[in-house]
Amino acid sequence: MKLAYRSEIDGLRGLSVLGVLLFHLKYDLFSGGYLGVDVFIVISGFLITSIIYDNLKLDNFNFRDFFLRRARRLLPSYFVVLLISLLFSYLFLLPEDLLKFSKSLLSSTIFVSNFFFWLTSGYWEEGSFNPLLHTWSLSLEWQFYFFLSVVSYLIWKISKVIFKNLLIFILIFIISFSLAILFIDRNISFFLLPFRLYEFLIGSFLFFLKDKNFKIISEYKNFLSFIAIGLILISFVLFDSLTQVPGYISLIPCIGSALIILIKDSIIHKFLRARYLVFIGLISYSLYLFHWPIITLYK
Repeated sequence: MKLAYRSEIDGLRGLSVLGVLLFHLKYDLFSGGYLGVDVFIVISGFLITSIIYDNLKLDNFNFRDFFLRRARRLLPSYFVVLLISLLFSYLFLLPEDLLKFSKSLLSSTIFVSNFFFWLTSGYWEEGSFNPLLHTWSLSLEWQFYFFLSVVSYLIWKISKVIFKNLLIFILIFIISFSLAILFIDRNISFFLLPFRLYEFLIGSFLFFLKDKNFKIISEYKNFLSFIAIGLILISFVLFDSLTQVPGYISLIPCIGSALIILIKDSIIHKFLRARYLVFIGLISYSLYLFHWPIITLYK
């Protein structure tokens, strides 16, 4: 079942990838631009949950088809980036750096690079400037696909009552958020799925709420949308590499993103539907894939 296209979600993607790009280009004004990844996570949680549950409700969900569609959409560009990074790393990196790169390449190929970077370096250290450092979030994404598809399938088979499914998601959210707070000052919480799962699930909750008619949201949609976009932009501007994420801080861009998706129509949505922003959103995956190897190898 195909989701109805919403151009403002692509506009939101465009805004988030711009935050990441400007952060990596070291624009001081966007010292928290890396939180654009958190915006991506919420969007992904919403879209993937919608795809899975729309098919489960039709008794049409198939693991093979689900992962094949994801692979066809995401893997060709991904492996092109790995190949190009390998070529230029071989030409330009010193032997010690090339050895480390080769290990990151292997882990990226099998989508466990978030574990590799957790065990070998932090996100912020100079030594972590590996051409494939950004693949940690892509590995996280694929791990989420596996987790959500299996868990959703199992709980749907146990009970096809949406409310009961939502309760289990809420329980998982509480556990994940608690872990993120408990380990907020540890490198492990930045990279691994159990500590980021609550961000994905904020997007998942939007699927369960998307057909609900909230009167307060309808009446104050413009005001709430300004707050939502403000939460995202404030995150990009006010926070920096010293900010402890994920945790309480990550809720700020995540809630802003969730409101944008939930409201559906407002003045801010018209801005997000602007052609140039939607275009950036449509190519955001490629921009994210290619920008970091270019920046790193250029240095």
